[in-house]
Amino acid sequence: MGNVAVPGEVWLKVFKEAGIKSIPSIIATDRLFSRIARPLLFANFDLLVCGILGGRGTFYERSPVKHAKALARLAFFSTPEVARYVRTCHVSTWAVSNPKWAVSNPLDCVATENPLLLFEVFLHHVENFTRMKKLVLKIEITGAHLSRLYHALPALEELEANADIIEPWNAVGSGPPLKHLSLTLSSSFTGFRLWTPFLNSHKLECVDIDCMFMRNFTNVHPHDIPRLPNVSRLTLRVTTLDQVINFSPLLTRFPAVKVLTIGDGRDVFKDEMAAQALEAGCDSLFHTVEELYGTHLIIGIFMRRAENLTRITLNTLPTPHEFYSKLGDARPFSRITYVSLDISGPTARMLSEILWLFPQLENLIVDLAKGFRVPADSLSLIHELAQIDAGSERMARAIKGIFPSTLRRVMISLLFWGGHYRDAICPLQDVRDGLVDNLPNISAIWVDNHDHALMWRRSPSNSSIEPFHGAVENIGRDAVRSLAGGFREEMRTKP
Repeated sequence: MGNVAVPGEVWLKVFKEAGIKSIPSIIATDRLFSRIARPLLFANFDLLVCGILGGRGTFYERSPVKHAKALARLAFFSTPEVARYVRTCHVSTWAVSNPKWAVSNPLDCVATENPLLLFEVFLHHVENFTRMKKLVLKIEITGAHLSRLYHALPALEELEANADIIEPWNAVGSGPPLKHLSLTLSSSFTGFRLWTPFLNSHKLECVDIDCMFMRNFTNVHPHDIPRLPNVSRLTLRVTTLDQVINFSPLLTRFPAVKVLTIGDGRDVFKDEMAAQALEAGCDSLFHTVEELYGTHLIIGIFMRRAENLTRITLNTLPTPHEFYSKLGDARPFSRITYVSLDISGPTARMLSEILWLFPQLENLIVDLAKGFRVPADSLSLIHELAQIDAGSERMARAIKGIFPSTLRRVMISLLFWGGHYRDAICPLQDVRDGLVDNLPNISAIWVDNHDHALMWRRSPSNSSIEPFHGAVENIGRDAVRSLAGGFREEMRTKP
């Protein structure tokens, strides 16, 4: 049998999944691999323009040597030969940690007399980054700087920025049509009018507005935002009643949103005024939203009226009474086929009481302890399963009592938490066997812990397939993250 030629696009995807740390080894393996993989070394560029190293809280001393080194590295990445490979750039006062690629090429943090000196040098060479698709600006800049960046990057599709513009400059004009715009607002926010050119894009699909640090609302005029009928994903983060009242009218400018995230850091929607303001702003969205992320208070508001809502992500775990009392009707629960629980420390009883509210539930994701560290003994579900003998009648009763029999896909994840959870985690094979033996409709399972990950599928011929099961470090943490992300997307999008 002759050799099968694998297209370069396939190899490129494989190398991306392998992660940045594997690229030098791949380049040294084969001349073809070198040609395909070498550009990945320069795909992500982090420009740190101030003297703080993120995560460590230490300041670099002013050093002519470090300053010269930083300028040299910037000059290297700004050359036409290298800049054409850059696809993502973070401009920040803090070190950036990309969850998949980590910091592939961070520019040394250098404290200079002028903290924006390196940024000015970057601006001087920005025209060379002709294929950059994503730009993240976590730094205060002038309107003129923003306009120059926008016009100099013809391939730009995603822009994330602090919306605090020094010396606003309204001559932004037209530029590349964006697909994703993310704005972080604070009390020095000067209004949406400067951002109108970015919001006029016919290609704009995703908008993220974070107003959690906003305190002054005198410049907030929601009608400065044009009507955006093509945006399908919208995120709004609020923490106070004033923010909800002032920003809920923004939601009327997005009449076709299908995936909505409403961040609520302080249970602000316990206030009836906040709930009423949100409901008024979402009047048109009740007809379009299919997927919603938020607290049970927010989801309760939508489930009453959103007839197309089928997928929800809860970041709080209410009692059935708290959840049901917001609706007063069991029918909305029967529409939900996908539930993701972004929570910490549920007991088996808490989980079962919530899940059994959804009689048509087919897809379940349980992200235990996601978002912050918790003591190991609070991971009650894991402790309870770890105390039960595998294959026992007690295990069967526990699985049947927690998980509805309608489930087709299940994901239980504790992948990226510290080793002090290891002793509390039930062996992955035991969890898999318990789910397979006691859930008649199950067709796909993902379970992981800090050290190991396992994926299981049922084939069309009803036989078991285990695409992989092994140590995370052997498989590669980046590869496992990517596989887990693909499994999540499959649960969201495939019937």
